[in-house]
Amino acid sequence: MIWVTPMQHRFSQRRLSLALMALFLAGAPGAQAADGYFLIGYGPRQKALGGAGTADQRDAMALSVNPAGIVGLDRQFGVGMTVVNVERGYDTNGPVRVISPGRVESGRPWFPVPNGGYIQPIDDASAWSVASYSNGGVNTSYGWGYWHPPRGGLFGGGFTGVDLQQGFTSFGYARRFNTPLGPLTFGFAPTLAVQMFNLF
Repeated sequence: MIWVTPMQHRFSQRRLSLALMALFLAGAPGAQAADGYFLIGYGPRQKALGGAGTADQRDAMALSVNPAGIVGLDRQFGVGMTVVNVERGYDTNGPVRVISPGRVESGRPWFPVPNGGYIQPIDDASAWSVASYSNGGVNTSYGWGYWHPPRGGLFGGGFTGVDLQQGFTSFGYARRFNTPLGPLTFGFAPTLAVQMFNLF
């Protein structure tokens, strides 16, 4: 007969739990995330924070996510450029009657997406700011290189593609008030938005 002490029993349970957890994690697929068409953040600080700029804003693009966050920041000006590189295309197998056969890749893989902002403190408790930022980078462009007579171009025609662009300009003002519960900051930012969509 084999005797197992309570200490050995607890140690064996821990080892079994760790082994099961290791097996579970080893079989888990890698997680991938994206914000789709929208950028994860505007400016290097928001990108470095994984898009958490609302909670921690200390740069000139603070206005783009939280107008109240511009109070208490130094006077600053910043411009930036995000360059998006997306691989777009498709593969076909078997007889194709409408679209071009084989591996088809979209042109224009690089998309510049600019941003810029300026913050001007008025006093210790107020400030104004202006910021411009954009979304884009998933456009498609299929040229005449995929022309196959008599079918024609990619979808039976000639040059084709999709182009969607968004641009925003915000003008903001914020002020901090001292209340019995502590400081409270209000901010507002009217925003001019422009969107262009082309399907050709």
